[in-house]
Amino acid sequence: DHKTLFVGDARGRIFSWIVSDSPGRTNADHWIKDETVGACKDCSIRFSFAERRHHC
Repeated sequence: DHKTLFVGDARGRIFSWIVSDSPGRTNADHWIKDETVGACKDCSIRFSFAERRHHC
């Protein structure tokens, strides 16, 4: 099993990593372009000026 970690930076870019439940087994996933993501993958809240991409 694994979890996906999403992190945003000050430029509004989003990074994601797949994190394994097994220690020492973390794999980088891929960049997600800002234009293709309008809502949080975890909680489905739409991004806006007030609701930043790195809120969750």
